[in-house]
Amino acid sequence: MVICKRIQWPVGQGGFATGTVRHGNQKYHYVYDCGSDNLSALRNSIQCYTNNDDIECLFVSHLHSDHINGIDTLLTTYPVNRVFLPYISDLEAIVLAIESAKQGMLTYNYLNFLENPFDWFFSRNVNTVSMVQRYESNPDHINGLSNKISRDTIFKDTFLDLANIDKDTPQLLPGCVDIGLSFKGGPLWILAPFVPPVPEGVYDRFIEECNNLKLSISKNNYNSRNLQLLLTDKDLLAKLKRTYDLISSKHNFVSMCLYSGPPNRHYLMPTHARRRKLFRKERVGWMGTGDSPLKNEVVLDAFRRRYDRYLPLVGTLMCPHHGSKDNMDNHLIKVVNPHFSFAAASTTNGHGHPSGDVMSQLRLSEVGFHQISEVPGSKLVEEVSYLHF
Repeated sequence: MVICKRIQWPVGQGGFATGTVRHGNQKYHYVYDCGSDNLSALRNSIQCYTNNDDIECLFVSHLHSDHINGIDTLLTTYPVNRVFLPYISDLEAIVLAIESAKQGMLTYNYLNFLENPFDWFFSRNVNTVSMVQRYESNPDHINGLSNKISRDTIFKDTFLDLANIDKDTPQLLPGCVDIGLSFKGGPLWILAPFVPPVPEGVYDRFIEECNNLKLSISKNNYNSRNLQLLLTDKDLLAKLKRTYDLISSKHNFVSMCLYSGPPNRHYLMPTHARRRKLFRKERVGWMGTGDSPLKNEVVLDAFRRRYDRYLPLVGTLMCPHHGSKDNMDNHLIKVVNPHFSFAAASTTNGHGHPSGDVMSQLRLSEVGFHQISEVPGSKLVEEVSYLHF
């Protein structure tokens, strides 16, 4: 029997999800995001996450503060063997830095992280750091990694056994890679990331406006020190903030989803799922969505193709972007068809999360819903298991 216990921790507006997969005497721990606007709730949750073993995998959906600002604390508390994050181009790193400056949260540590995430994690004793490409992207068109990764570490295999990943090497993985947790019975649990495609021309207006300001900003010239000096010019920063507003609604294209569940539906028999005191037979897979723009038709279509074999196994859906109506609607609900859903959002926030429209659509589709806030009692604990043949 394969057993998975997963917890969505009460960190408020942010994300901190953990999972432990067991089969016999073997077990794996994984984490999906670690951040929050409520630092007190986040620290409490990290402290409550008691784990005597290494964390095998940390998946970072995207590089917004409310999803990553607890990673340093997590890494100093627990050993983390492998980190997976979405491919970030130099141009997108520049946009993220400007966004952070606009919010008054820019630090030199964050700039160093954006400049070279590989070195940032290696310096914190992570064994392996991998970037996942956009779904259906061409590795020959990858820009901005020449000083960070060599061509011989660009993987083309679509299945990766966790036990066979090389250490101390930056890696670029294909957008359709499935990561297998191998037990004595084989790869009995899959962790499958998905990084949405970014439509052509999304950043063209931003680059044009930067050129009008006589700034040499292109797709391949990120340098943390130069950008820090640039962003300390208050007049220039004000102009860059207005320029950023041109694309602010599109920044969530770089947000990685994660399927966590059985490898296929042909040889599993779900036994039970538990939420508080609820027991019932159901699908045992879980879908994390970060801040992915799954209301966008192009992204949703790619999401459907990527997870075609896994969608029939998903029982629990994370509502993207804390349940924002800009990131999901009934089309996503129909595509996933979950039994249960949740959103991580503070009890009071200025964004209207989770959206009343989203909760209404879930209710009409007879999908259960739970809000995880900063209140300790809102923690969501699920324990699922299945028999394999």
